[in-house]
This record gives sequence, structure tokens and C-alpha cells, in this order.
Amino acid sequence: MLTALHGAYYPNNFGDVLILSIQAQWIKEITGGTVALPFATPSYDATIKPERIKGFKALNKSRKLIYGAGGYLGEPPNVSFSWNARFFRNHVLSAEYFNAKSKPYALIGVGVGPLSNAFVRHEVLRICRKAKVVAVRDEESKNHLENYGHDVSQIKVTADVALSLTKDCLSFSSLERAKMLVPESSKKYIALHIGVDMFSPNNKENSMMLINEVVEFFKIHHELILPVVIIDNDHYTLRSMLDFIKSKLGDNLIIYKHSIANDTAAFLSQLDFVITTKLHVGIVAYSLGVDCAGIPTHSKTQRFYNQINQPDLCITMDNLKKNKIRTLLENILNIGWRNNLRRVRESTQPKLKKLALENKKIITDFLLSNDLDV
Repeated sequence: MLTALHGAYYPNNFGDVLILSIQAQWIKEITGGTVALPFATPSYDATIKPERIKGFKALNKSRKLIYGAGGYLGEPPNVSFSWNARFFRNHVLSAEYFNAKSKPYALIGVGVGPLSNAFVRHEVLRICRKAKVVAVRDEESKNHLENYGHDVSQIKVTADVALSLTKDCLSFSSLERAKMLVPESSKKYIALHIGVDMFSPNNKENSMMLINEVVEFFKIHHELILPVVIIDNDHYTLRSMLDFIKSKLGDNLIIYKHSIANDTAAFLSQLDFVITTKLHVGIVAYSLGVDCAGIPTHSKTQRFYNQINQPDLCITMDNLKKNKIRTLLENILNIGWRNNLRRVRESTQPKLKKLALENKKIITDFLLSNDLDV
């Protein structure tokens, strides 16, 4: 049995690749069959290893289609006309093809909204109304769909697929590679992950404020901390950021460049604290028992910190004020503060993991049901 799995697909984004790989593994376990990623880029293929068949040929040969985990049914902070145009090409055609062929599809683990363009909202609503199952990853997604006109009784609410991760899910080889990069030490490994364009007009000033305050914190507490910098790619703005940090800290830091999703997850599991501008680096760290703070540019990230009852650990990039990050960083060295984070995590994590695994149950019901009974 071949199942088509749709996702964000396009950039080699750690979170998008990881969560789709989790669902792909579930699908293979459930059906004993294989997975197609009809329009995915090579970075997804390398991790998930789907059937080689692509495009509409893959959709045609697939019995069912799952719009998998990811926030791709929501727009970026600074949406453009070209983004709206690409949205139809990237995320509408697969559902419309299945509609034309009268074959069943489902949306499971997706994030929805905000969507400011009326035509995009209309098409997302159309996709959801014709789906056999709609399961969103948070209450905000449900509220967006309800506001767009979807029947709220037809919407299931789960949690992000990555919240199902534990250290037991990580491969031995990935963990061994991570331990070589982060050997045991009496010092704390504190990581800064920058995954946004540092020099965009909307980010530049506050991004530099973030970096300066983190670097100063690293310098002051060098006897207690081993600095870690995580980057997503070789974009020139990230290289410039690295050069700046190295000019301040010298060689007294670990630089980790994301390449393979499973290896990055294992690397995160070895750290003590992570400050990240992106969503899934924080989610994976939290799932693996590592405290995290978010400095996002996208509102969807705030949803996660609300879910884990730690909204104070999320400060949006446009809300940064001088010394705000510094105060947060100083708390990291406070044992009482860290113990409180641990208590909050222990009270919320089991529930969120259960909700995350609900996605697997929904996928199972969808894939094993007769088409007319879904």
C-alpha cells in the first residue's frame, strides 16, 4: 500500500523534516507499506527515504493522502503576494487532485493560520471541508478554522508530533555522534540557535541586541558555561553572525550546523539550555528534557510556550527590550528557577505526549478504514 504524505517540503528546515519523518515511520508501521513524498525536496528524501516516484504520478498511485504535520497552512510574519501565489502551487494542488479522483485525504497534525488573504483562507477552508479528517496541533489553529467558517465539531485538537519524542526514539549512532561533539563536562552547555535572516529590516536591530546580550553572558560566565551556536545553513547572514561571535569569544565555543534531522535532535538532547528563534528546536529540546526559551518572529511559536505553561520563556523578536534577554539568561544559573521549570515540564509533558501520539491513532484509523467509513 502506497500512501502520499504532504508537508512543508521546500527548505531543509529541521522541524519540518523531523516531524514528517516521524509520521512517515508511523505510516510504514501501520500499513506495512511505503510512503511517497510527491513534491518534496531532496533534504526530505534523504531522511525519510520514500518511494522514488514523484509528482502527480505518485499521487495517482497512492491510495490515500495525508497532509502531515507542520505550520504550512499559516502565513509568515511578512506575507507577500508571491507567497500567496506559491501557496496555491505548493499546498492546494495535491488535495484538488485527490478531490478530482474521488480519493480520500486527511489533515493530521497541521498548524493553521493566521491567513490574511481571503482567497487563501477560502482554499484552506475548502481543503478542510472536503477532508475525511481534520486534526490540528493546537487550539489556536482550531480557532482560526472556526473563524474562517469550518464546523468546529469536525475539528480534532492534538499536539505537535515532535512532542512524542523521547531519548529512546533517538538512534544509537546519532547519540554517539552527539556525545562526541558534546563531551561530559562540569560546565553547562548553553546554546544559541539563530534561524532567521539577521539583516532583514524587521529583525536586524533586535537580532543584534539578542546576540550581544548572549555573547556578553557567555563571556562573564565563561568558568560555568560552554557556549554553543547552532545554525541552519550557510546563508551569508548566519556566517556573518558566526564571525561576529567568534571575534568576541575566540575558539571557546562549539559550532553546530544542522544537516540531518535525527542527528540534530540527538545533539539537542545533550545540551542544558537552548535559546532559539525557531519553533521546533525548542519543541524537540523540551521533549527531550532540555529547558528552552524562544525568541521567535512568528506568532505560531507563542502557541507552543502557552501549551507548556511557560509563556514567560517566549519573547517575540519585535518585543525585545534591552536587558530582557540578559535577565532570562541569568535565571539559567539559578537552581531554584531551573527546578521550577522542571516541575512545570513534569506536569505538562505527559499530557502533551499523549496528545502528540493521538496523531498516530488518527492516522491509523484513517489508513485502515474503508474509504467510505473514514
